[in-house]
Amino acid sequence: MNKSQLTTLRNEVAQDPTRLGYAALGQNYPAIADLLNQATSIANPQAQGEVPNPPAWVEVLATCTPTERVAVLNADTLKALCVRLWTIGENADLSVVVGFVAGSPTLPFETVSIYGVADAAIKAGDAATLGALVAVLVADGKITTDTAATMAGLMARTMPDPVWTATTQGPSRAQALGLPMALATDVQQVL
Repeated sequence: MNKSQLTTLRNEVAQDPTRLGYAALGQNYPAIADLLNQATSIANPQAQGEVPNPPAWVEVLATCTPTERVAVLNADTLKALCVRLWTIGENADLSVVVGFVAGSPTLPFETVSIYGVADAAIKAGDAATLGALVAVLVADGKITTDTAATMAGLMARTMPDPVWTATTQGPSRAQALGLPMALATDVQQVL
């Protein structure tokens, strides 16, 4: 440290304006240096944001009427649904769903159910595929547009970011004073 920094350090240790307890450490220079270099906690300058909160498949099904629920749960395999809907020219949303299945090594196109696709899309947090699947179910007459709108609202919900914290790491006392990392030899020099 230069002369000015040593003066700042001397004043800090002698006066202890933030009451860190330097005096109680006596001549334990490494402990005083550690105390000066210890990071502080400060209020998180970023507000807590929102993150997607995708529903469970049972929540999605709960938006259906009993008749719709039976129709969805008893729906054909994706392959059979594809054959039927592509035949009548309904293919835009179905292409999204098929693309999702094709990209998944665990979803066999020949036998995967609509339930299986929806469950995988929910677990993957893939709102686009789930939305496309809902559109496919409307096109196939399994659910009404009102039910689809309710499902869309459910799929768009968010929740407070669970990894956000109210505090974050702040500067050490040495950093707050504009000092480099304090060494035991620096502390010994000013005491």
